[in-house]
Amino acid sequence: MSDIEPVAPVPQTLQKDPAPALLFEMMRSFVTLAHTLNLSHAVAELASTRQTVRRHIQQLEEAMGAPLFTIENRRYSLTKAGAEALPEARDIIDRGKLWLDGKTRHADGMLRLSHEEPNGWCFHQQQQPCR
Repeated sequence: MSDIEPVAPVPQTLQKDPAPALLFEMMRSFVTLAHTLNLSHAVAELASTRQTVRRHIQQLEEAMGAPLFTIENRRYSLTKAGAEALPEARDIIDRGKLWLDGKTRHADGMLRLSHEEPNGWCFHQQQQPCR
């Protein structure tokens, strides 16, 4: 007889769709294309392919339920939804890079970010508690 008790399945109403496995790459494609507004330049900067970048943008647009870009004469422009999503996407990518470098931690339930420049300058950012 096993000491392990079976776990009850999570009811359908409580299950959430997980984030796409390639969310970080999809966001990198979005941020890079938003920066360059040129598919060829974004592809070169990402060392990717046109099909991959287009697919990432399409997947984000489907997940968010809104177009992020308009394309006219092969020129990209951010939509209102794209412009509103861009700052947060940049922030998430930047925080992800800091996390990979071991420069983030939680202290007393607040996120703390730190960065040191080669010249010795140190920068820190920490959330303030809600009052």
